[in-house]
Amino acid sequence: EAPLKEIAQQIGLENVRCLLTDREGSLWFGTEFDGLFRLLPRRFVTLTRKDGLLHDFVSSISEGPDGSIWLATKLGLDQFKQGRKFASHPGEIQGHPPDRRLVHVDRSGGVWTVKEPGILLHLQAGRFVEAPFRPESPGARPLIRAFYEDPEGRLWLGADGELWFREKGQWHLFPIPEPNRIKGIRAIHRDRHGDLWLGTVEDGCFHVSGGQLS
Repeated sequence: EAPLKEIAQQIGLENVRCLLTDREGSLWFGTEFDGLFRLLPRRFVTLTRKDGLLHDFVSSISEGPDGSIWLATKLGLDQFKQGRKFASHPGEIQGHPPDRRLVHVDRSGGVWTVKEPGILLHLQAGRFVEAPFRPESPGARPLIRAFYEDPEGRLWLGADGELWFREKGQWHLFPIPEPNRIKGIRAIHRDRHGDLWLGTVEDGCFHVSGGQLS
């Protein structure tokens, strides 16, 4: 069988912005220009504006507990169930940079996204409403760049110099040692020892363990 790289080149799978492995083991690729690709045994399935996507720029993918797939695109959010368009939320995330638009579905089925720098949205009764996570303070709001849900079900937000987590319905600021060293958190992971790993925009990867930053 042809290597994945060769197949990807044949179908034009380029400029990948996000990846997801779903519960069935399929790989999903969100691209900058060509919509969404799903890798199935021996074939790719493609979803574009012709199939109902709001836009072919897909910057974030998340799977819900019901198996539905949520996408953050340049023009809003799309939801697919069993490979078919189920719902759209155009305009929900206008104001956020197109290449940094996010969506996350937590294990309870709650859907989260970001509208503008520092404004978190939560889907309630079919519409997105603001979900404040930090006290109002003078100055610019930090740009939210990452979602992560740990094995205990805590939802984490990575922003510019700030790291927040939600536990039992309440948001808490995680005390990052030397926060000025971390300008933009783009990826978050908690390992089996409970240590945090933070991927950043320009400053590499940081390890937080025992109150120390390395």
